[in-house]
Amino acid sequence: MPENEVLLGLHNSEYLETYEDFFKCATKYSTDSAKTYEEMLKKVREKEYKIYIMDLNLGKPMSEDITPAVEIYNLIKSRVERGLAKFIAISGDWMVVESAQKRGIPAEVKGDFSLRDFCKEK
Repeated sequence: MPENEVLLGLHNSEYLETYEDFFKCATKYSTDSAKTYEEMLKKVREKEYKIYIMDLNLGKPMSEDITPAVEIYNLIKSRVERGLAKFIAISGDWMVVESAQKRGIPAEVKGDFSLRDFCKEK
């Protein structure tokens, strides 16, 4: 069973640092991070986390390719559905977010995403 840990898969260093700081200062969670799809995939296969936050197109900035998020979500989907983990994929491009949502991937536009609300216990 995972401890209170978060896996952040973000290629934007500023977002990554902001999210790491949030978890460090405002929550009981510790973080692990990945800047590429390959790094994130390796970490997902090695360990279970409570929270997964990633770029929809991790490792492919400015791309409409959501394959990274689709593949990561499919690996943890059963845990999310059972309430054992939370997952969200984010992007600055609303069309990319809409494409992911149509495929059943939990996704939000970065500007609309509330990290604090997402992390609240239900």
